[in-house]
Amino acid sequence: MQIIGFNYTKMSSQKSEDFAAGKAPTMNLEFLDIKEEKSTPFADKKALIVKFQYILDYAKIEKKKEISQADITIEGNIIIAADKKEVEKIIKEWKKKKLDNRFKIFIFNFILKKCSVKAIISQEELGLPHHIPMPQLNITKVPNADSDK
Repeated sequence: MQIIGFNYTKMSSQKSEDFAAGKAPTMNLEFLDIKEEKSTPFADKKALIVKFQYILDYAKIEKKKEISQADITIEGNIIIAADKKEVEKIIKEWKKKKLDNRFKIFIFNFILKKCSVKAIISQEELGLPHHIPMPQLNITKVPNADSDK
């Protein structure tokens, strides 16, 4: 199985005027559709189009209800080339809504790599807390080279 294409179809982000930083955002990642692509550049393989949705939601709990204060939504397509039997198996599993975990993890990890970067940009633009820790440098005490003598 090989990823041969990727594109974004929707990117939106919003923050309410009364946003108050609180708990970390919740992430929801799901497949919206999986279908076979009829044309493929490979003679011995078939292609799949996986439509996905990635959402980061910043909600607060008010009167036992979750109220969204901000969200980032990204949708897109991934095109995957695989052998004919594998494509048929994935399509059959998708119709039953029971996909193999190896397939899901492979695709989810790819989506996370692509969408996390876009989400961080939106978080910066809207002043939202990051959903993943950013790298930081710290000062550490350097041992004195003369102390070994």
